[in-house]
Amino acid sequence: MYFRLLSALFAVLAALLPVARLAAVETVTFRDQNREQTVVGRVLIEAQDGGLLFQSRDGAIYNIEPDNLLARESDDAAFEPMSQEEVAQSLLAELPEGFQVHTTANYVICHQASTAYARWCGGLFERLAKAFDNYWSRPPRSIETHEPKFVLVAVVFPNKDSYVQFAQDEVGAAAESMIGYYSQRTNRMVLYDLTGIAAGSSRERLSQREIVRILAADRGGLTIATVIHEATHQIAYNSGVQRRFADNPVWLTEGMAMYFETPDLRSSSGWRTIGAVNKPRLNGFKSQMGSWTTADLQNMISSDAAFRQTATARTAYDVAWALSFYLIKRKSKAYCDFLKAHSLKNRLDWDTPEERLTTFIKHFGELEKLNTDFLRYIQRLR
Repeated sequence: MYFRLLSALFAVLAALLPVARLAAVETVTFRDQNREQTVVGRVLIEAQDGGLLFQSRDGAIYNIEPDNLLARESDDAAFEPMSQEEVAQSLLAELPEGFQVHTTANYVICHQASTAYARWCGGLFERLAKAFDNYWSRPPRSIETHEPKFVLVAVVFPNKDSYVQFAQDEVGAAAESMIGYYSQRTNRMVLYDLTGIAAGSSRERLSQREIVRILAADRGGLTIATVIHEATHQIAYNSGVQRRFADNPVWLTEGMAMYFETPDLRSSSGWRTIGAVNKPRLNGFKSQMGSWTTADLQNMISSDAAFRQTATARTAYDVAWALSFYLIKRKSKAYCDFLKAHSLKNRLDWDTPEERLTTFIKHFGELEKLNTDFLRYIQRLR
């Protein structure tokens, strides 16, 4: 999803020179993928050519080109995010019949899955959100975080077929190979019930441990890792640690999610430990360490290209985990300062490869020395 957004945003970047940041409520009507849509929200960026980066009350962000803007009305009222009840009603009106709502303190889970699976997801998301905040906000890291300003949404389909049919509009053919994703545009997670147990069946009242047992049998818990991974993206973008539609290097964004994703199959919930060694990612990177050079590190830092190509994507993710793990463990203060600097970047303001490299070196030091220490550290991991 991240890459599709980047491609769309780069296409209009030249025209989107921000001239104002407003907070009053506005109603805009615009064409979105050949259909007319009316949204109530606020302007995040107004371009000199009349284009808008617009945020609706449910937290979604729309990149509206001037030719697609049909009408615009202002209101003196202050912008207020939707309540949980408003979000739930909006989702039920938008999605096919048969969806139900399960709410927790921070989440609205709209689902056609079993009740047990929806509750398992809700419990997992809340534990992750609390742990994520504690991890970054407390010493020695001390990154300033905040409560989510928008209700966090997860849409859970009953099976892969219904999920793929829905997801294709947003992520295209990649939906077939994904078991879930977080969308920066809608600010939602979209998933499907991975237990394969139909809602209303005699097995619907599964315990958390039974759900984890079913999921653990599928690729050693990698399905659990994927759910945590996407939920980490969502909480990172809603707690102030990262900013949506800003220039976040993919290695940084994906590496952080993989740092949190490692499942703990001994736990009744399937996840408990932050920063455990991610064995599949470690083995993947170790398999290529013999040919890894400082030039490879430089390319990873300055460009996201390796993540966009099928032939190199898996390797790029392994590197992103290894590099993030090393920096968080060995250079925690520098990593946190680097993360803070990126959280303050303006939306739609993209660094050049040279600027990315300069910023990285400013925080972490000369690449040759860093790469030597990086490889030595990873080699010692078991």
